[in-house]
Amino acid sequence: MIKLLALDIDGTLIREDNKISAVVKESILKACNNGVKVVLLSGRNYFGMKEYIRELGLKGIAASANGAEIVSIEEESVIHQQTIPYDIAKSVVEKSVSVGTVPINFSNLRVYTKGFDSLPRDYIKALNQEFHYIEDIYENLKNYPSAKLMLVGAREKLAFIKDFSQTSYGDCINADYSMETLLEVYSNKADKGKALKYIMEHYQILKEETMCIGDSENDIPMFKSAGISVAMGNASENVKLNAMEITDHVENDGVKLALEKHVFERI
Repeated sequence: MIKLLALDIDGTLIREDNKISAVVKESILKACNNGVKVVLLSGRNYFGMKEYIRELGLKGIAASANGAEIVSIEEESVIHQQTIPYDIAKSVVEKSVSVGTVPINFSNLRVYTKGFDSLPRDYIKALNQEFHYIEDIYENLKNYPSAKLMLVGAREKLAFIKDFSQTSYGDCINADYSMETLLEVYSNKADKGKALKYIMEHYQILKEETMCIGDSENDIPMFKSAGISVAMGNASENVKLNAMEITDHVENDGVKLALEKHVFERI
């Protein structure tokens, strides 16, 4: 029986219009009412997750910044965190700037950037966050150690940064695509899989009692930690290959279908 449901947000819980469909919301609330603990794990910072947490009435803890920050919902404070060493964060940001991508620093629930003047508007649409605008990204990294760096730009430029990051610092950091124009760099001591294990231990729920649903590369570690892992129909082929099964597209309420199969049929 599933006791813990771990959900990604973008491309999984919410559609392209940034909304939870009525039927998906109804299914999640039904799961909650039947005693299933529902937890959101996202690449977003906590305040970028908050509206969905509130909409679903979730309590307890959530995982933001790809699991680098575990957050108490009631206190809105970090209870567990892993950050990137300053020298590594600085080096990755320097490489990002040199090829014309925009670096964003996620730190202690906030998101910092110099701005997006150099980016096409299509790249900015995916950035559904509340930003704090700064003058000096390097000074910001000193004062606010990075839980995650998000790099925004063309895929070929991001591929160059990903290769640089993994070649130079692969023993210290992860580098995953979350969308076509977004690369996320974070400590290898933190990922959604490690965050899910932390959450399972916190709630004393076993792996075989845990189900997760996601659509991006950064969800693959979560797939490996859960008893049942489900990839969305809109996920990339690599993500699908790492999941136990595939549900429908987010626009076709794939989360609802997965819950019907693995949660409601067994109640």
